[in-house]
Amino acid sequence: MTVLTTPSRLTPDQISGAVAAAQSYADYAADMPLNRDALNANYDAVALTSEDLAAIGTIRQPLRLFAIVEEWCPDVIANLPIFARISEANPAVSLHVLYRPDHRPIADAYPGPVTNRSHIPTYVLFDAQDRELGVLIERPAAITEIVKPFAEGVQAEIASRFPGVDRADLPPEFLASITARALELRDEHRDLERAGVVEWLVASASAET
Repeated sequence: MTVLTTPSRLTPDQISGAVAAAQSYADYAADMPLNRDALNANYDAVALTSEDLAAIGTIRQPLRLFAIVEEWCPDVIANLPIFARISEANPAVSLHVLYRPDHRPIADAYPGPVTNRSHIPTYVLFDAQDRELGVLIERPAAITEIVKPFAEGVQAEIASRFPGVDRADLPPEFLASITARALELRDEHRDLERAGVVEWLVASASAET
């Protein structure tokens, strides 16, 4: 989890263009070609607590939240619905869903600290003056610690079974099985993920620039 208090890495034209081109969560979910049922199930399962709602309610200034996503990613399926529920609970947080292949320059402006390439999902929070208040890459830190052994196991399995094969060329049934296993793990820690998302958002929204 990375929290920033810096001027935006995007130009005003990039930001306004992204807002104009972005999808709402509902439109993205309706158009999603893969894993739509899993996304909808996670959306239905999000239960913001009274503590969550009180914390979210402290956000009063208008904010823009960019969600840079792709439909195959278990992280997107796990935590994008949480942000959607937060935006519904407090409309001051305006959620804009950006499909990464259509918004590569924006995605590439937020490389991961280790890989130096874009990751999905990437969430970027802006204030009304288009200053970056925070960036969340993939998932809350507590969830990263939990999924790390699973991810390492998947990478080892791919290296063993499909040496030298790009992810895009892996068998669809194998990719589907990985997603299903990843989501089972995330379901076990649904409350921790929700709490981590709320904590990041509230902390970022109150960051001083």
